[in-house]
Amino acid sequence: MNNDHSRVAELEAALASEREARIALERRLESLVAERELILHEVHHRIKNNMSTIVNLLSMQADSLRDRTSADILRQAASRIKSMGVLYDKLYRSDKITDLSLRNYLPSLAEEVISLVPSGDHVTLKTSVEDIAIDAQRLSSLGIVANELIFNSLKHAFPDGRAGTITVAARRDGNEAVVLFADDGVGIPEGYDASSGAHFGLSLVAGLVAQIGGTIELSREGGTSYEIRFPIE
Repeated sequence: MNNDHSRVAELEAALASEREARIALERRLESLVAERELILHEVHHRIKNNMSTIVNLLSMQADSLRDRTSADILRQAASRIKSMGVLYDKLYRSDKITDLSLRNYLPSLAEEVISLVPSGDHVTLKTSVEDIAIDAQRLSSLGIVANELIFNSLKHAFPDGRAGTITVAARRDGNEAVVLFADDGVGIPEGYDASSGAHFGLSLVAGLVAQIGGTIELSREGGTSYEIRFPIE
């Protein structure tokens, strides 16, 4: 009988010890997770601040220049960095780190690009973007494309303080995403080829669209619009 009590006591002691070890392990894991989240938050904060500093420095330098061409080059460089920063921030705040909805990305990006250009005060932004999940790699390319096309509209479509509208839209068409960037500005000349390489920004656009397996079509009706199609399934 005493042996039975002894074995029961030993078993209870072993279970208690195992329970204490499990609790200690759980607390350690919770501490490691909290530490990891703190480190990630700090890294995110520093990267975001550094990117913002670069954007601000480029913008300040652009504002100090009298030469408009040089100023536009610096602003566009700042805008490209900003587009990457917007995607980085959206992915960090998303529940998923591998993809993001166009609805959560394109409108915010368009607002940021417009805010960097002085003429943006005269421009109205209209968006109609469906909830389409895109992987981060293609979103990065699409973000730069968006930056280039919106910046081009701000730079060329509304001369002399002319007011106008920039439209950003995206929809699903079967197994493709269709993304539209359009303005109701003065338009671009006939014979102008976006893929000719004559201008770095539009040459970059053509290369990035091809990189994501897409096509781009230019229209001059009522201004300038670019329709981009690429597979999503």
